[in-house]
Amino acid sequence: MLTISGVKLSDLGRFDCEALSRIGGHQKSMFLDIEYMPKFLNNQTIFYSWEGNPVNISCDVKSNPPATMLWRRESHHLSTEGTANTSSPPRLRASPC
Repeated sequence: MLTISGVKLSDLGRFDCEALSRIGGHQKSMFLDIEYMPKFLNNQTIFYSWEGNPVNISCDVKSNPPATMLWRRESHHLSTEGTANTSSPPRLRASPC
């Protein structure tokens, strides 16, 4: 048995176990998959644009299993499919991260 204390993301990968005796040997490979909660990859919290111009607000996240991204504006859920209405006429498009 192999025990890894305090597993880290860098421990992810293949591990091989080999058994040898004077009459032969055998090997078995196993894969360690590490699950972790979402982590934001950038710290940008302020985005700038000029009135009338588009702006891309990005949210880069890494996680295992993959995270479901939700966008909200002032507690209102924004659709990530097509265009979300925040005013009339529609002017905000939210895309999946």
